[in-house]
Amino acid sequence: WYDSVNSNEDINTGFSYEDYIDMNTTYYILPVFNGCNGGNRIPITVNAFTTPIANDITIIQCDDEIEDGISSFNLNTYTDDIVRNEAGQVIPIWEISFFEDEALTIPLNASNYVNSENHQIVYSRVLDVFSGCFNSSQVTLQVNSSDSISANLEVCDDFIVDGFAFFDLNEADSQIFENAPVNAELGYYITYNEALLKTNEITEPYFNDVPYYQTIYARVDIDDVCYAINEVHLTVKDLPNVTQFEEVYYCLNTFPETITLSGGIIDDIPNNYAYNWSTGETTINIEVNTIGDYEVLVTRPADCTNRRTIRVLPSSTATFETISINDISDNNTITVLVSGEGDYVYALDEENATYQTSNVFENVTAGIHTVYVRDAKADCGITSMEVSVLGFPRFFTPNGDNINDNWQIKGFSSQFPMTARVEIFNRYGKIITILDDNNPQWNGQYEGKPLPTDDYWFVATLIDGRIFKGHFTLKR
Repeated sequence: WYDSVNSNEDINTGFSYEDYIDMNTTYYILPVFNGCNGGNRIPITVNAFTTPIANDITIIQCDDEIEDGISSFNLNTYTDDIVRNEAGQVIPIWEISFFEDEALTIPLNASNYVNSENHQIVYSRVLDVFSGCFNSSQVTLQVNSSDSISANLEVCDDFIVDGFAFFDLNEADSQIFENAPVNAELGYYITYNEALLKTNEITEPYFNDVPYYQTIYARVDIDDVCYAINEVHLTVKDLPNVTQFEEVYYCLNTFPETITLSGGIIDDIPNNYAYNWSTGETTINIEVNTIGDYEVLVTRPADCTNRRTIRVLPSSTATFETISINDISDNNTITVLVSGEGDYVYALDEENATYQTSNVFENVTAGIHTVYVRDAKADCGITSMEVSVLGFPRFFTPNGDNINDNWQIKGFSSQFPMTARVEIFNRYGKIITILDDNNPQWNGQYEGKPLPTDDYWFVATLIDGRIFKGHFTLKR
């Protein structure tokens, strides 16, 4: 055996040769027959295949929601670490499989392997399919349990008061990092499983999706390996219980009197809170006499603030604009037109009667009437006005009993003096008397003597130009 074609020094004699090589090597063999050593040397090339790299690795991941040191591993995601060389390079030409035993006889499901105990060791086999060479390594499965650190964040509810609010999760960092290594990295997730799988990380201020109290999860990584998953408790704190919006009315007719606006605390002692009104006042109640919106911030000391808005709307008693009267008819009517900030209802002759929403009164008897108008919006008060409805009696009985003893146009009074001229005739057309402001009624006599029962006629000329003719009966 020679190490070159021309070497004079043999390196071995015999039918076999053992040598350690780390590269492809060619040997030259010279057959020897009965002391005859002439002839050609025969080259034999031995190919030296590289043993595949198989690094021992430790796979670390966090426990699932049941903290028992048992978890599901996807071993296939770590194959690069098993075959990575010293330069950090990965040679993707080898076949990698996993086994439960060191003898590599019990294969396992590498994509979803559930360890039997914490720090369990399984084995990888790295096979060079071309050469048939293989290597093996230990794979330690480590399950990290929670480090019992939890964080608590509290924010005040917003003015919608529904238990939902935005949380700045960065404010929990210091609590989670309290016992973590200095090179720890942190991410927040809605569910434990998302934290375990490192999917759907929360990157914006978080708006809770469970009202008032919700638990989310913080994942702590060391060198991109799960170190711990911790609970983060989110609490939306109640605001002071106030009536957030209220409408009240101010009676403009009472100005400059004031009304009281309160801080609006419900089911608690108002003195337990601080108040900041839009007027600059800091008292529980304020007095106002101006229409508009008033806002007060009600704060529980060193705690949450709620907002209350009070809208002061105007109302007032009615102002009479016109009263239209249709009188001396079969259906006397009164139509009332008023102005003001209120909502108005109407009554006739009785202030405490049942009021109507219509501003028209029908079938009104002749005479002096009082129209009452009440504010129904804010009960700012009642205004009234007397009106005169004219009418002619159809009979009278001048018998001295003081009942219907005189005939006159109804609707005139000291407040409504007679503004008409009425000529009264007997059935033959003779003028019996003339009624006017100085002589407003007839007692049934002519020249001091009582006239008999009979029908009499009249012609009434009103100051507004209207002329009415009719007749009535004198009964004795």
